[in-house]
Order: sequence, then C-alpha cells, then structure tokens
Amino acid sequence: MKFVCGECGTDVTGRKDAIIHVHHHDISVARSMRQVQPGASDIAEWKIHCANCAPDGDECFCYWISMDRMATAEDVLARTTHLMKKDWLKLTNWHEVIEDAST
Repeated sequence: MKFVCGECGTDVTGRKDAIIHVHHHDISVARSMRQVQPGASDIAEWKIHCANCAPDGDECFCYWISMDRMATAEDVLARTTHLMKKDWLKLTNWHEVIEDAST
C-alpha cells in the first residue's frame, strides 16, 4: 500500500504527521443530493495531506485518520471495517482511495 499527498505527491504511507480526511460538509452535500436526486453521483472525496500541505484546524471540520494508522494492508482493512459502520461511507470515494493505494 502506498499513499501520497494529494498536493505535493510526497509518500505519506505510515507517517504520523500526515492525514487522510473527508469534510463533513461534503458528506452532507452528497447526502442531500442523493435525497433530491436518487442515483446522483455526487460524492464526498477523501483527501490525503502531508504535514506541510494539510489544512489547519479552522479549515478542516472533517473526519480524519492519521496515516500511521494506515501503514499496512491489515491496518487499512481494520480502518475500512470501522468505517463500514458509518452510514455515510457509501457517500464517499473510500473505495477509490484504497484501490489507488494498492496499485
């Protein structure tokens, strides 16, 4: 598994100073779109950032995971299992992020 910062391309796999996150607002928008237009394709996008590129706390009202909790395939499986309990996971591109990291 390899995760890279979406801004600068730095490898952030297993790094404690990097995060993957999805904005709560984006989840709400995706949920609203699906209620108004069933089958709408709007999704909330997970973003990966190194410490230098990460938004500060005021900019990131989000669900975030430290990349040191995503260091191995086993870690990713455990995190995915946890996230599957969230009703909003299907409104995100989590599957694409994992697919990209595994290629």
